[in-house]
Parts: sequence; structure tokens; C-alpha cells
Amino acid sequence: MLFYAHELGGRNGNLARSVGDAGMRMFRTQMEYKTSMTGAFVYVHPRFAPSSKVCSGCGQLHDMPLGKDILSCDCGLVIDRDLNASLILEYAASSAVSACGENGSGAALAA
Repeated sequence: MLFYAHELGGRNGNLARSVGDAGMRMFRTQMEYKTSMTGAFVYVHPRFAPSSKVCSGCGQLHDMPLGKDILSCDCGLVIDRDLNASLILEYAASSAVSACGENGSGAALAA
């Protein structure tokens, strides 16, 4: 299971952030408790890691302003920003569990 911390906004950003963080923290705590009983793994991606700015094909870091929706890399990859970020997060989560054997090692991504 993968968690990605997302920044909340709105008219009162501090209040929205604290309410959102409290709810998400409780959900995360419950998921960690439940997965520990089944042997599953919870991966929490760092909040400020540049997941949408890194090419999922070669790993090159790009300058991606919020208005830019398509990542075009020197390696030839042209991909939607959100799809690229999801591939980076999937790879990060599968790499984090590589000590658990082939099922969680990301071996399927390499094939």
C-alpha cells in the first residue's frame, strides 16, 4: 500500500491542513496496524519528493511548472505528468519492499 502526502489548500490553509493531516494520520495508523497482522507493507512517500518532475524512463529531473501537463524528456519519453508521477511512485514503493522477495521486488517492472 502506498501513501502520498498531498498539500491541502483553501481559504484557511492552516485549518484545512491540520484537519486533513489528523484524518490522514488516523487512517495511516489503522492501515499500518491492519497490514502488520497480514504481513503486508505500507510505504509512505516523502512529501516533498519531486515525483512528477522525474522522468520515469531515465530518472532525469526536469523543471515542471504547475501549468505544464506533459513531460518531454531528452530520452524520448513523452508522457502525461500524472501518469509519470504514478509510475515513479509505483517504482519507489516496489523498490522499498525488495527485501521481501520477488513478489514485492519490482521484478515485474524490469520485465
